[in-house]
Amino acid sequence: MTDVILNYKTVISFGEKNVHQIIAKFEAFLVQPSEQRIRNAHIAGLFFGYSQCSRMVFLGVVFWIASAVIQKWHYNPKDVYMCINIIFSAAMGAGMSMSNVPSITRAK
Repeated sequence: MTDVILNYKTVISFGEKNVHQIIAKFEAFLVQPSEQRIRNAHIAGLFFGYSQCSRMVFLGVVFWIASAVIQKWHYNPKDVYMCINIIFSAAMGAGMSMSNVPSITRAK
């Protein structure tokens, strides 16, 4: 690829037709990496959608179980949902802390 663009100043001095030709050759080299990036973006989008979906499904299951517990054992709904909120907040805090562990280990 570098041999195509190596002497671009000389090519520009030969005229506009040569400029378009070198740009076309350079664009041809960019087609394959562009297609690869598009494929990677689709895969990343699929995994992101899966992660969001699984998180919401998990929350739904937890609240469904909480509703079943309230209905079956007649617990106070306020207390049950307060416990769920505390557990979720603790899990979120732990998750944020764990995301910083690689940075902390490198900062010696």
